[in-house]
Amino acid sequence: MEQENIDYTQNLTVGFDSTAEGMIDAALDGNLKFVRVASTGPDINGTDNYSLQVDTCVSLRPASVGSSPISPATVVNFEGNLMVDGDSGFLAAVTLVNSVAQP
Repeated sequence: MEQENIDYTQNLTVGFDSTAEGMIDAALDGNLKFVRVASTGPDINGTDNYSLQVDTCVSLRPASVGSSPISPATVVNFEGNLMVDGDSGFLAAVTLVNSVAQP
């Protein structure tokens, strides 16, 4: 896809439990991070499921840190930019399973 003036910024709100709070510094160390969003759907053939997975490479900046109004989780709002992964050369990778090969 091509488009002029693409906006590569993104926002992400994450709730951290006490274990993940120790990982906040690593998330903000300036190195590229990889974010995966995956969804699994219904069974196709008794063994495989429909699925969609999107992997992106990002640089993150903390926007704010607070607490959740409904749980003890720490809430971190990140702002960031999509970046090209230097190893793969990709900004994002999408994997879709919507059929199964027939023998």
